[in-house]
Amino acid sequence: MDKKNLKDSIRRELKEAAKDIVRLGGWQDFRSGDWVFRLIERTFRRKSESAASESIFAKYPGHTHEQIAHKLIGAASKKAALAGAITGAAVSADELVALFTAGEAGVGLPANMAIAAIAICAEVFYTAKIQLEVVAELGNLYEIALDPDEPEDILTILNFALGGAIADLAGNRLMHMGPQFSKAVVGRYYAKKEAFETVKRLARKLSYRLVRRSVANAVVPGVSIFVGAMWNRRTTKIIGRTVVRHFSLRQQSANRTEPDAR
Repeated sequence: MDKKNLKDSIRRELKEAAKDIVRLGGWQDFRSGDWVFRLIERTFRRKSESAASESIFAKYPGHTHEQIAHKLIGAASKKAALAGAITGAAVSADELVALFTAGEAGVGLPANMAIAAIAICAEVFYTAKIQLEVVAELGNLYEIALDPDEPEDILTILNFALGGAIADLAGNRLMHMGPQFSKAVVGRYYAKKEAFETVKRLARKLSYRLVRRSVANAVVPGVSIFVGAMWNRRTTKIIGRTVVRHFSLRQQSANRTEPDAR
């Protein structure tokens, strides 16, 4: 796909993301952070179904794990960068109405501000979706299963796919979550419920931070295009490389233990 067609595709997907935000309840409800869990569940379910029907190696015949990972990360980084640039250009040039409402006329300033808020949320949502997808794809590549029904795996997904900022937000709280995740089977339901509540609180804080960062990137005229693109590309590459290192080590560890198990 050439750059123009890719941009057009991303514009369409950003519009769909904006519709998702409206369905979630708009700017006010988006800040609650609950969208994170719905997006994680939807993304990993779809990628799991896709992996079951088609091997990722079939798409890249003759490529090594490392080569495929490089291609996946590169494609995701490019899409994330273009999404940041498109939203930054719209905010900078006051073209949000044309971008997200197909050019409806007569929109006053308050409406423009509301559209700007939805556009920024859509960019956060869409970028998070790209990053979640690359984590899921890399998991399929390295045969590492991450279950969105398990709080341990949600924490891993949040940490990888949303910029690694979860550690900053959690602080020492993460250090004390291990016992919650490893309680006896008898108390499993209650342990999981308690763990989910803890992870949800972290996700809400993380969601707020992501939105605040995107707003800061978008509000400086003439700079937001570059900043949005650069930040999205950089964070997506870092996420991808971190995931590859983590999954490679897990795969190596699993391979070493297999002979012992036999």
